[in-house]
Amino acid sequence: NQIEFHPLHRKQGERGKYTFAQEIAAFDIETSRVPDLEQSFMYVWQFAIDDCTIIGRNYEQLKQFLDKLANCLHITKDRQCICWIHNASYEFSFIKNWLEWDINPKTGKPKIFAISNTKVLSFEYKGIKFCDSLAITNRKLEDVAKDYHISINKLSGELNYNLNVSRETPLKLCQLAYCINDVQILQKWFHKYIVSEFLRKGYKIPLTSTGIVRNDMKRRFKKL
Repeated sequence: NQIEFHPLHRKQGERGKYTFAQEIAAFDIETSRVPDLEQSFMYVWQFAIDDCTIIGRNYEQLKQFLDKLANCLHITKDRQCICWIHNASYEFSFIKNWLEWDINPKTGKPKIFAISNTKVLSFEYKGIKFCDSLAITNRKLEDVAKDYHISINKLSGELNYNLNVSRETPLKLCQLAYCINDVQILQKWFHKYIVSEFLRKGYKIPLTSTGIVRNDMKRRFKKL
């Protein structure tokens, strides 16, 4: 399908506009813990874009997919794709050393925004901006589905995090459904909440729940 782009206004003082792909993405990983080593590792990842969900089993596949996605979306410095992650800090801890993150030309540092060593709110790879939906909703994923009246429910009881599962372990259909629902819920949440509330002139997509309040207060004071 043809990719459409919508304008987002830059921050005050900056010139021009930048755009982002209408196709909003969501990303998640599943991990297995090895008790003897006290270490967890990723054995499957899922990436949703619109109604399509792509599933992979290793980091090499993830990098190849993101590279192709960035190319298909014709991403440039003025054109982004937003990808939501529920608790981005956790996913980032697993993928941070596998991707070469975009560099901020002004600072020369990776485009990684964090409020502490363990709390990451956003990070960018080839114009794909990963944002933390948990920081905005402050809800568990199953509660997001309920509170925002999402047509997809989070499945439970299909994945046992204590099992020793590897990247070569075949996944059952019920396990794949669990993975798919997790990212599709975020897709529906974006279209139901973010689009209606923040994709308007004079608004910007917040990174935290306090950012929602702060932006609202700024707009109210400007009207006085």
